[in-house]
Amino acid sequence: MTTRTEDMAYCLMGLFNINMPLLYGEGNRAFLRLQEEIIKGNDDMSIFAWTTPTKSFITLSGLLAPSPSVFSTCESTLWAANDSLPHEITNKGIKLTLKVFPRADGSSNEYIAILEGVENITAFSFELVGICLFRLNNNQYQRVDTHSLAAVTFKDAENAKTSTIFVGTRDHS
Repeated sequence: MTTRTEDMAYCLMGLFNINMPLLYGEGNRAFLRLQEEIIKGNDDMSIFAWTTPTKSFITLSGLLAPSPSVFSTCESTLWAANDSLPHEITNKGIKLTLKVFPRADGSSNEYIAILEGVENITAFSFELVGICLFRLNNNQYQRVDTHSLAAVTFKDAENAKTSTIFVGTRDHS
């Protein structure tokens, strides 16, 4: 519990060994900045494996989590250290090289991107984890369907095409 919104991000800085300026009055922007700093020093893609509790009216979402609370359902999501390609923050969004394939429901601009090294392990199964993306143009995407992660089969992963893409960091209503 914090009295100021930005203190939720500031109190997590030590856990991630992050140093960044404290800018009181920035509100939710502090948590976005914290995630950007984490990304700069870490190739763990599980930072993108968050879900919102319910469907949102925001049709296009950013890749970064809106608050720490959206990680509360990720207890069975693990990151297995691997040789994933680096990701970075650019003026076009976060640049990622991932395996991407079209959604099975046939939507022409919706894709699933497999989060490299991120696994979902439950008592009964093991699966790869993906996020749903909407293609804005050739290589620019926004996240959609933030209320769930995509369970990816090994067959889907084998058939997916490795692509370098840019995913926006902020929501678009």
